[in-house]
Amino acid sequence: MAESDPITKIHGGIWSMLEASSEFKAVVRTGNRIKYVGGTRDPEKGSMLVKDLPQVAVYRLGIKPRPENTSNSSRLITLWSVEVSTGTRKDETVAQLDWIVYCALLTWRTYLKSLTWGGETFVTEFRSVSVDEEIVARRKLRVPEGWASLWVGQCDAFFSTSLLLGDEE
Repeated sequence: MAESDPITKIHGGIWSMLEASSEFKAVVRTGNRIKYVGGTRDPEKGSMLVKDLPQVAVYRLGIKPRPENTSNSSRLITLWSVEVSTGTRKDETVAQLDWIVYCALLTWRTYLKSLTWGGETFVTEFRSVSVDEEIVARRKLRVPEGWASLWVGQCDAFFSTSLLLGDEE
């Protein structure tokens, strides 16, 4: 089986950070962790019930490639979001989930910095860029009205040119 690409590995690493938190696992049911990798079914639910919340999803927002970062390395910046939907207007619910996500993301050195591709580690930094929160109306999303927060993060990865080019160099 071929090795997963680094972007897929980062995505899995973000989920590993979240799911390593006992608080996260206690508050967000397994079926409410919306994963867009693997599996055989569409992870989104057609309609939402109270038991479907809170819901958390991890999305890739884009990449910023730097193919010739230095004379012997390239840099790939990936932008990510962790979207939290609460389905309630209670401030303490979104505050609790924000705190859980914040604490989980602090473990990036354990779950992302140790990732390897081609036998080399590649993640050098992961940081939160912004967190936007709003009351989401029913018509905007398929979730009941309530607080939602969107965490945006950036992951920096460096690769040696010789590893990327292999025999082509």
